[in-house]
Amino acid sequence: MNSTGKPLTVAISSTALFDLTESNDIYVEQGLEAYRRYQIAQEDAILERGDGYYLVEKLLNINKLLEKPRVEIILLSRNSADTGLRVFNSIRAYDLSITRAAFCGGQSPYRYINAFQCDLFLSTYAEDVRQALEQNVAAAQLMGRYRGHNPNRASSELKLAFDGDSVLFSDEAEQIYQSDGLAAFSASEHSQAQEPLGGGPFKAFLAALHELQKEFPEGANPIRTALVTARSAPAHERVIRTLRDWDIRLDESLFLGGMDKTQFLQAFEADIFFDDQSAHCERAADYVATGHVPHGGLMKLQQLRYIWEVAHHDLNVSATAQSLFTSQPGISKQIRLLEDELDVEIFARSGKHLTHVTQVGEEIIAMAGNILRQANAIKQVAQEYSNEKEGSLSIATTHTQARYALPPVIREFRQTYPDVSLHMNQGSPEQISELAASGEVDFAIATEGLELFHDLIMMPCYRWNRAVVVPKDHPLCADSVLTLEALARHPIVTYVFGFTGRSKLDDAFNQAGLTANVVFTATDTDVIKTYVRLGLGVGIEALQKTTRDIPVYDDLMQYRLNILAEHDIKLSAIEAEIDKLDPLPGAKAFLDWARTHFQVAIISDTFYEFAGPLMAKLNQPMLLCHKLDIVDDRIQNYQRFV
Repeated sequence: MNSTGKPLTVAISSTALFDLTESNDIYVEQGLEAYRRYQIAQEDAILERGDGYYLVEKLLNINKLLEKPRVEIILLSRNSADTGLRVFNSIRAYDLSITRAAFCGGQSPYRYINAFQCDLFLSTYAEDVRQALEQNVAAAQLMGRYRGHNPNRASSELKLAFDGDSVLFSDEAEQIYQSDGLAAFSASEHSQAQEPLGGGPFKAFLAALHELQKEFPEGANPIRTALVTARSAPAHERVIRTLRDWDIRLDESLFLGGMDKTQFLQAFEADIFFDDQSAHCERAADYVATGHVPHGGLMKLQQLRYIWEVAHHDLNVSATAQSLFTSQPGISKQIRLLEDELDVEIFARSGKHLTHVTQVGEEIIAMAGNILRQANAIKQVAQEYSNEKEGSLSIATTHTQARYALPPVIREFRQTYPDVSLHMNQGSPEQISELAASGEVDFAIATEGLELFHDLIMMPCYRWNRAVVVPKDHPLCADSVLTLEALARHPIVTYVFGFTGRSKLDDAFNQAGLTANVVFTATDTDVIKTYVRLGLGVGIEALQKTTRDIPVYDDLMQYRLNILAEHDIKLSAIEAEIDKLDPLPGAKAFLDWARTHFQVAIISDTFYEFAGPLMAKLNQPMLLCHKLDIVDDRIQNYQRFV
């Protein structure tokens, strides 16, 4: 047991514990629903043992030998609880004492590693392992090729073998070797032989394992550890002194000087071997359960992700850590390591607080953003290549496109690709173009604004016809031919500049030597129609005033109330127009979902009376906004929400 008194805790994924190759093939080839049906149909069929099974079995056997709970195994799975029932049935069939689990429904389970206080995490998913390592938890990706042919399998003795640099020890020496070669590495290790190495990702796990070994009497210890490293003399001395400084004993230490480790691992009869070098893992994986530790090396992608996210969270490391489901110290440490490696400061500091991004930091963060976008693009290409009918698609578009042009397209897309998760972002053309340019969405759909971004390619997909909308009794209805000259004589309600052809409209008036009398702009077609029905684009030009004209909001509202009274516009007339509006596609479904999981409130600068028709169509969510004073269907005053 480790020094904190808690049991040695090992988390393992279902794919590492059992062989789920067949069901995973069904998922890749036929999709999520086929996988779910298969797992349910086979839930009473016992799964074959996986790479990590015998390690788990021997770890749990320690509890029997000590006759007390000193080891706990946690199951962390991407399955849902529904499809994961087969896994638990297999656990029961093999009589494994595993009682705690997290089923994450297709999401990565790494978020729960620290919550379970895990000392080690084993998985077949490389990304989950990398995330665990970033949380300072020992983690390894099992290679998935070993099936328990070790002659030591029948023995109760548990044997674990570890590489040194970037596994038990930090990657400081490995970086010198990778950047400057063997001679520089040897010289550095000789000169620093008295200086202990920093701890690697498995130091804490080794220490916990060492504490567990102390529970057994000398000469009857069922746990045996070995260092299997490519180091040789004189680089061995620093390793020995480091372990002595840590007060940790390894049972065997093999300094192989670059020899293939496989035969030595077989001779040791290792139950599992941990190494950061892919080549060593590939050679050993057929003969011993092998865990690849993707740690060490030079600049890491995760470090670039951290500096990018911190810069985009207003330099708030705590908020960044929360959004990434990791720890604040872990992010701070990785940023420091990156700055040390580059020998520059990316962030300026005052004490422990980040104050601003340095000039060189601005350039580095911009380049990091490009690298992260390219990395995501690579992942997406690989995902689409492996299964083109699954994955996710993110698009950005304007409110008008989302409401009028895209619904039938989205419906057909969902019918054709039911397993693709579709995400829609709405905004102005400039906003959605920025999303496309930054890689936050796959593409943008708009009629304006894209030409402002020279790194985007614009492709036509359909024609957008403009129309003039007026009340039935408007003077323009008497004209047999509609001209720009006639339009210019009347107030116009239209889109905010950049929306749905607005700039083309302005160009048309300018080319004719005319000026459009735009009195009101909005970003939504239904809003424009509503104000046309109310007469804003016909005779009540006074209502065009905003806080730019009357800066004090209360003064502006009193001015508007006077205009409404002058024209005898009743609340029922306004509500009738608002009642013709419908919520955006998906708004009701989203709110219904949100209210089953959270307490939901909508905060708005509208008025209860105006919002009533829309709120009724949304099943009356909680609304916090202003309130009107009504007498005989007429608006007399208003009360501000504070």
